[in-house]
Amino acid sequence: MAKRVILEPNLIEQNLKRDKYDLWIRWGIAIKNQGSFYTQLYSDLFGGEVAPMFKGEHDVLPNGELRNIHPDVSKKYKNGIKITEVKSTSLKNNRPLLSREQIENSWYTFSQHLIEKNEQPRSELAIFRYGTPQKYIHLHYYSTQDFIRILSKSTKDLVILPSNLALFSSMISRKTKKDRSETKSEAKCTNYHRCPSGFLTEICRNEDPIKYLFSLTLDDDSKTPEYMRHLSPELRADLILNKLMLHKLKVKRTSSDEIAEIKCRRYKFQPFTITSFSMDSADNKKWLEQYKQHHKLFLEDLVGVRDLYEENKKDELPF
Repeated sequence: MAKRVILEPNLIEQNLKRDKYDLWIRWGIAIKNQGSFYTQLYSDLFGGEVAPMFKGEHDVLPNGELRNIHPDVSKKYKNGIKITEVKSTSLKNNRPLLSREQIENSWYTFSQHLIEKNEQPRSELAIFRYGTPQKYIHLHYYSTQDFIRILSKSTKDLVILPSNLALFSSMISRKTKKDRSETKSEAKCTNYHRCPSGFLTEICRNEDPIKYLFSLTLDDDSKTPEYMRHLSPELRADLILNKLMLHKLKVKRTSSDEIAEIKCRRYKFQPFTITSFSMDSADNKKWLEQYKQHHKLFLEDLVGVRDLYEENKKDELPF
């Protein structure tokens, strides 16, 4: 029997009268609320502790660098920890953004637990999609009550990418910058990775996404998506079949109402599709060994971000 979930996200009040003439303030509040809404939803469905709201207190890395290293959701289990970054995008846009700093922080945590602590960590990228492909939903135009009502009825699906598939999605993402000088953010310009919409649609909707991933190894430009063409067929085959072991993934699709009956305030969620992936224990151990050997190649050369663990790892002490 499905459990009951009463969603209580920590939302900032969207006051349309107060912020009537400041679209940047309204937009910024709506973005934060969207993140809080879906992060809490993921945590309520699958468990885990939601990271506290950032209040300006940074973590200090061994090299003295200041970072805010807190995964959106973390959950401890007997062999280590599961860390999840939660994103959302409208079906009209269908290209979720991940900041370069968030990618670096997430893999730093993963590497620490895997290499330094000798655990078997899990890392996930959870992406909620809402709305329709035909029309944008401008959430900053709505009150808090209507914001909840709209997302409760228009959430369409959730795809949960395991660590190797999440890493691959970052490799094929488009790099972009967003000017935030008009907002109150400390960072005036932020670097992002934008996940290709075609890739995300295939993963969510393809009847056999594993077969689709295998097809990306073929040396046939007429069938190769544009977002894959910067990777040679040889590199794609090596990544998918050898290093990332994506062909070993197994897909599972279920409906949210099989897990929980979800309600936020007085609004009941419409059922949405959940697509997740897993690997056999033996294959997962092999993948973790591949990451141990090639994390610098994956992150610095293929994703294009800093490998914070490599930069900050402890030198072995001489006997």
